Amino acid sequence: YQHGWIAPEGEIDWSQNDWVLRRLLAVCLLASTLPAPR
Repeated sequence: YQHGWIAPEGEIDWSQNDWVLRRLLAVCLLASTLPAPR
């Protein structure tokens, strides 16, 4: 918990403009495209 952001509980309401949550989603999607370590 930093900077006043709290992870949402339950299902995510994507209609809300939560830029932190959107950035976290983008990072997760980008990370999933990285090749597996050898």
